[in-house]
Amino acid sequence: MITKLKLNNWRSHLDTEMNFSEGTNCFIGKMGSGKTSVLDAICFALFGTFPTLQSKKLKLRDIIMKKPHQKQEASVELTFNINDSEWNVKRTIDNNRSTAELRNNGKLVEAPQPTKVTDEIERILKMNYDLFTRAVYSEQNQIDMFLTIPKGQRMKKIDELLAIDKFESVRATTKQLVNKCNYSVAGKQQVIEDLKRDESIRNVEDMRREIIQLDDKNKMLERLLSEETIKRFNYENEISNLKDQERRLRQIEEKINLDVALINSAKVDIEKLKEDLFNVAEFTMEQLTSTYKGVETEYTVMNDNLEKEQKNFDRLKLIIMQKDAKVNTIENDKIPDIERMMKERDHIEDLLKKKKLPALEKELDRKKKDLEEKQAELQLMIARTDEIKISIKEMNSVEDSCPICDNKISEAKKKSIIEKKKERMVDISDNSKKIKIEIGKMQVEMQKVTEDIESVAHLKGKLEAFEGIESQHTFLKDAVKQIKEELSMHNNESSMLDKAISVMKKRVDQLRSERDRIKSLFEKRILVDDKQKMMKEWDTQIKELQEEKMRYSSISITRIESFEKELQSVIAKQSEIKTNLGNMANLVVEKKKRMADAESKLKMLDDYSAEIRKIEAVSDQFKMLESALILTQEQLRKNFVTTVNVAMQNLWSDIYPYEDIYDIRLSIDDGDYVLQLQDSSGWMNADGSASGGERSIACLTLRIAFALVLAPQLRWLVLDEPTANLDSKAVEDLATVLREKVGEFVDQIFLITHDPALETAVSGYLYRLDREKEKDGYTNVVCVSGPEN
Repeated sequence: MITKLKLNNWRSHLDTEMNFSEGTNCFIGKMGSGKTSVLDAICFALFGTFPTLQSKKLKLRDIIMKKPHQKQEASVELTFNINDSEWNVKRTIDNNRSTAELRNNGKLVEAPQPTKVTDEIERILKMNYDLFTRAVYSEQNQIDMFLTIPKGQRMKKIDELLAIDKFESVRATTKQLVNKCNYSVAGKQQVIEDLKRDESIRNVEDMRREIIQLDDKNKMLERLLSEETIKRFNYENEISNLKDQERRLRQIEEKINLDVALINSAKVDIEKLKEDLFNVAEFTMEQLTSTYKGVETEYTVMNDNLEKEQKNFDRLKLIIMQKDAKVNTIENDKIPDIERMMKERDHIEDLLKKKKLPALEKELDRKKKDLEEKQAELQLMIARTDEIKISIKEMNSVEDSCPICDNKISEAKKKSIIEKKKERMVDISDNSKKIKIEIGKMQVEMQKVTEDIESVAHLKGKLEAFEGIESQHTFLKDAVKQIKEELSMHNNESSMLDKAISVMKKRVDQLRSERDRIKSLFEKRILVDDKQKMMKEWDTQIKELQEEKMRYSSISITRIESFEKELQSVIAKQSEIKTNLGNMANLVVEKKKRMADAESKLKMLDDYSAEIRKIEAVSDQFKMLESALILTQEQLRKNFVTTVNVAMQNLWSDIYPYEDIYDIRLSIDDGDYVLQLQDSSGWMNADGSASGGERSIACLTLRIAFALVLAPQLRWLVLDEPTANLDSKAVEDLATVLREKVGEFVDQIFLITHDPALETAVSGYLYRLDREKEKDGYTNVVCVSGPEN
């Protein structure tokens, strides 16, 4: 049961709060007073939308109050009880964004995402938005919604309400699966027929026997190939050994010839070296060594002294070059810079003599005083202008007496005074403009004097930077003189070193030549001894090689050629066997491939047959399922119709105010639902023969029955203007039914009406809603009555 509703800035509701109870709760008021907004708020609180918002006739931001004042936010808060548990849902709208929160007995359950809150409420109510709007909530002028559905589409719509449309979807899918099974069986059956006509399948056993025979032949050829391979290996080893011996014999002969040539060459070299050593033939090796060491020692000492003197000479040259560069820098850079700064200092002193700072400061003070006097004069004129303006305004506001002396004053006199005051304002304005021009000129002159003062201060600062510049100039001149004297001494020293180095270089060259000559003689003496020693070694080696040569005298070229012919014969036979083996292997591969293909086809034949049996079994199951779905769908529709008809028959006699039509039912005709009424002539279709009032009462009865059948756990009913097309008698009887009868079936009813006759239907709260639409006023809600009243 819904117990409370709070609206804040919701459409025309500024701050509305309502309580509800069991029975019929009614909202009465004229059109546009905000009645339907209350039901929309209940629907929005529960499901986050309502019909006009769902159909996009209204945007979310349009819910926020715009008149008489634009608001930035709207909210709705609903309290309801389910199974003795209190739930509270609050939704807030900010422009096109909404948030929500759901509480159970004060404890937060879900927030702030609206969709999650809606999901939780649907779980609690066991109802979604579609079922609520079609079974519980009857929109304005939609009480006969069932009859407005085109014939032929009612069953589809009600199937959707009952959620049995899913059976139809599953049945269609099942039908598609049966067709797919049949198509698959036909395709696989065709493959089986094609495979049965394939000759390769019938020759599988013949191919197996042929492959076994080929394997036996292959093994025999491999055995022959192995024997020929062993023969080839033996021949190749024998030939290799013979060729190695032949190769070694040639190497021995070549080595003997080489050693003989080396001995002859060494004899020639020794004779030539002895000619070079003729002059020192009587010198022993010890005497040559002693002489060489004496010359080497003197050369080393002299060369070291030369390097030291050369380093001293290079260092002196570097000092001379550095001092030359220093003199050049002072004479060409530093002294000219100092002299330029001295000229700049003299120029600044001349400028300061022309500009006297005390005189400039005194002139600036005088000009400031003159400027202040002019500015004060300008302010005085502005004040006078304001006074005259006030005086003119006061003069215009009086009628026939002077505002100062209260004496009578004529209109002409007043006009004359005003004109004179305006002329005075013009004169003052002209003088003000002249003074402003003078002030501008004075400000320019002051700026110029200020700049002169700043210039004098800047020059004085620069002059201080030039202090001590003459002493710097004198210091640099003295430094240049001293460095030049040092350079003269260094140049003399450099000249003397250069001459000494030249003498030392000549002596070093003489010693180097003598050392190299003695070294060459020493090395030639050693070379003669070495060559004589090598000659003895080569002679010994020749004797050993000749003895080895005698051991290979039995090698025959003819024998090698005979073995090579035998080897070629073995290689040819081996090649022939390999070729046969290759051909045999290709043949086996081909036959095995054909046999594998045939066996694959046989397996495919068996697999397809097994698959066909499985698919046919599955297809039979799908067909059984399809039949079961059809029967279940039809039975659910019959149960639904029976339950709705029982509910309508219990309601009809209470709701319908006359006795000419005494029964109502929902039946199935030509595959669609039909609402029928029964009178003395029999059953008739409500949308064909009944009057507008009869149709409305019939649809109201059907609507209540739908609510009882489709939402039995809620036992709610929402009716918006249900009395269209009803006469006064029918309205009176409907009020009685809603107050006294429907309570047996429905716990809580929300009723919107503009008809005062329905006030008698109220058994819960009655609210009267009013609003000054022409002034865009707020909705005013008054509780007329309630259970406690």
